[in-house]
Amino acid sequence: MRDFPHHTLDNWKKRAALSRADGEELLRFAAGLPAPRPDLADPETLEGMALLRLVTLSRMSGRGLPEDGAVLAALWLIAGAAAFPNDPRRTKVRVREAAAAALGLTHCRNRYQREQLRRALGEVGDAGARLLYRGMEIASVGLWVSKNSLQIIP
Repeated sequence: MRDFPHHTLDNWKKRAALSRADGEELLRFAAGLPAPRPDLADPETLEGMALLRLVTLSRMSGRGLPEDGAVLAALWLIAGAAAFPNDPRRTKVRVREAAAAALGLTHCRNRYQREQLRRALGEVGDAGARLLYRGMEIASVGLWVSKNSLQIIP
């Protein structure tokens, strides 16, 4: 199994808001997480639908963070899905919040703004899908936490 640094996620738990620099750092961190398996997503659930939506957005060509505060807020909530690897109950709640944020990324916009934003969300969609999927794994399987890394329990 792939290990990844636990201390990186600890930093996200301590911040009250996500700055643009933090968001870009989170995009780089999430790129190192395993890719989600959308074939395992249940489109009948909020979490499954959100994962499928993020995977779809990840196919767009946009790179980096768009200049949109709502995207940073949604990315903050999505990062919370994987922020508590040793607490599956808390993670389940965070995954639901992240799913709602992911589904609301393009809401409350006119058709033109929505399409422009969708085109710009390629990298954000990829990072969001990876973080949400990691949270879904934590909530369903559980993770073993060592001092320096996380590993999925088989």
